[in-house]
Amino acid sequence: MIIEHARDMLKRERLFFDKMQAHIGEVNGTISIGCSSLIGQTLLPEVLSLYNAQFPNVEIQVQVGSTEQIKANHRDYHVMITRGNKVMNLANTHLFNDDHYFIFPKNRRDDVTKLPFIEFQADPIYINQIKQWYNDNLEQDYHATITVDQVATCKEMLISGVGVTILPEIMMKNISKEQFEFEKVEIDNEPLIRSTFMSYDPSMLQLPQVDSFVNLMASFVEQPKA
Repeated sequence: MIIEHARDMLKRERLFFDKMQAHIGEVNGTISIGCSSLIGQTLLPEVLSLYNAQFPNVEIQVQVGSTEQIKANHRDYHVMITRGNKVMNLANTHLFNDDHYFIFPKNRRDDVTKLPFIEFQADPIYINQIKQWYNDNLEQDYHATITVDQVATCKEMLISGVGVTILPEIMMKNISKEQFEFEKVEIDNEPLIRSTFMSYDPSMLQLPQVDSFVNLMASFVEQPKA
């Protein structure tokens, strides 16, 4: 109880200080961001680099973890970027959707059931969708022989020739089309989609450093990608 009270006091003090800076009209203070692992490995580093260049006086605090972990500790962050569904009782900005692809070594489609399937840690509903596609399209029961905790590890194992997997589109950068084939994942004739949301309490937009980050992130994902 004492530790929890102390944490609440520190949060209130930080929020008070940030609001004082907001009245001055400066973009400084602290921004706390909770982010899913996948976004932390792909999108966030570039966005933070841009943000830091534009607002060098802002102290950036980032916690990267599973979507479930970030949502469970939502009170610790000004802004969250998570995968899956919207966060209840917060403002949610839809950033983008990911299609998914079954990826396997080139010219080895007939051998995929003999190769290890690599699974990354994710929420049960998501994994069940992958299982359903596997069962329906590979005509055998799903069996992940290799399980890893991070999607980045899954990708590296794929590239190294360890086995086959299903990856979201955001993770497909630098996977050679000369070495691998890509089969779009559809369930009941609908693409398997995973959404990414940016979530925050609307009152936090009163803080210039939060408002600036939210606008920068929204603008970044709207830019056409090469």
